[in-house]
Amino acid sequence: MILGYKEINNFLKENNLIDYKHHSAVNIYDNLKKAVEYLKPEIVLEIGTFNGLSTAILANLCSFVFTVDIAYRPETQVVWDHFNLLDKINYSIFKDREEIGKFIKKIQYDFVYIDANHKYEEVKADYEMVKDCNSILFHDYHLDGVRQLINEIDGQPLAEFAYKGTQQVKGHYKMEWKTDPLFLGKVLENNY
Repeated sequence: MILGYKEINNFLKENNLIDYKHHSAVNIYDNLKKAVEYLKPEIVLEIGTFNGLSTAILANLCSFVFTVDIAYRPETQVVWDHFNLLDKINYSIFKDREEIGKFIKKIQYDFVYIDANHKYEEVKADYEMVKDCNSILFHDYHLDGVRQLINEIDGQPLAEFAYKGTQQVKGHYKMEWKTDPLFLGKVLENNY
């Protein structure tokens, strides 16, 4: 099955789950798809599963997704099962970040997608666990904690993928808050 914004949206409507779209990567499906196609990761680590919609998008575009969270949501299985993605996803729930960190040290991945707690201290702690990965994509730059960390680590916007209505200011991009950008925390020098 081809999985795109339309297919996800139809599934959510048909199953009375349209509220899932709010606070999810489905609203930026095209941008996330373009970013993944550009970076070409094989194995993804997603920090922050929520309702599993971004996990579905990533699993559809990559070979495998490890997704970690501290809250179990059974509805994620419904979404992944509907799109035949269960065999491409390892969904792990942990009691705290320390357990997540231990798990992360045991797995291999070439791309990280961070979309968990958006408070600065939390985003920074998530980043610290994976900062050695060459490709880290952050969601929700419009939120203060995410933006603060991105600016600290000198993250580069995927402007051509992520949003319109920007202007470059002192090497950074100023956002007109009409859309939801994705930001790369790190990329290999040869990739960008």
